[in-house]
Amino acid sequence: MTETLRSPIDDWSKASTRSGKKGQRSPILRTGEGNWIISQDLDNPGKLAIDLYNQEIFERYNNIDSFLSDPQSFSVTDTTTEKDEMPIEHASQDSYISTWNRLSNEALSVEDRVEVLFDCIKEDEDRSASYVAEELLKDEAIGEWRNVLVIAAETLQFRDLSLRDRLWRKLLDIALERRQNADPSAEVVTLAAIRRLGAMIPEEEMMLLVPLLDPPNPVETRLLTLQRIGIVFEFGPPTADLGLEELTQRVHELACKFTDRDLLIAGRLAAIGMNAILALAYLGNEQLTQCVQEAINLNYRWFSRQLLRKLNAIRNDWESQSQSEATCSLERIIDAIQLLRESFAQPARG
Repeated sequence: MTETLRSPIDDWSKASTRSGKKGQRSPILRTGEGNWIISQDLDNPGKLAIDLYNQEIFERYNNIDSFLSDPQSFSVTDTTTEKDEMPIEHASQDSYISTWNRLSNEALSVEDRVEVLFDCIKEDEDRSASYVAEELLKDEAIGEWRNVLVIAAETLQFRDLSLRDRLWRKLLDIALERRQNADPSAEVVTLAAIRRLGAMIPEEEMMLLVPLLDPPNPVETRLLTLQRIGIVFEFGPPTADLGLEELTQRVHELACKFTDRDLLIAGRLAAIGMNAILALAYLGNEQLTQCVQEAINLNYRWFSRQLLRKLNAIRNDWESQSQSEATCSLERIIDAIQLLRESFAQPARG
């Protein structure tokens, strides 16, 4: 994105009094050609010169009069140039400018752009967040560079509400597409997209996550999507008018399917069963106690202990919020907790 200061003439007059003073920077004119820096002409005392810093090339243009009279028509081909050293007082700011110029250089390899991107994130997180979001939203954002942007998005905060709304939708599209790929990066990128969109998606849009609860194709997205439900409703259940019936139905199907003696072994499948039951709790579903009882009947006490601990955590979080709309859903969780406690009072079956 280019930026032009209000007047080249004004900045020229300022430069005549400021340039060359230790610790002060000469003004910069940002144009489509690059970053023009007005400074003293060291070869001609009392005169001014223009320095161009663009794509790691530092060049000096002494034809300042033609630039000031018509900066838009000033052309590199109309001047004589000579390579020069970067002035010390400009080094920090010009290094920053150069970094962002390099990041936009699509001719660089993905590996080089990755290094530049994370340098930019360290220097300016807000600008980096805007850049990553806008790059992802481009239709031509595909391939390895898009993978990098998705992973980078996990490390950034997106504060603009309009940008957040467009970004989580784009990340959902990417997750739905990539979960169908068998290449080595597909799982990493798909899960990164789900984690990031899961922190931005509004409650009323949760229905859009239902396709991510389908069987692996080939990437497994059910477990992480169930966990995202818990994050969205961490401090209280959804209100009744959100229209999440299809989502709740699919979660219940997973809870019933994976609460099975042949599947409930320590590992990913058991984790899907556990998180499906917890998602029912977060969604305030009336079938929670039934699923908990079925889990108890399997007589896997290690599973029941974990379930009890996690349901207690949900109860504590919701009670701390003192939300009146959580009353019915909270009562269901309390009933499920009571069932689990009573099961531990019974002798363990062989």
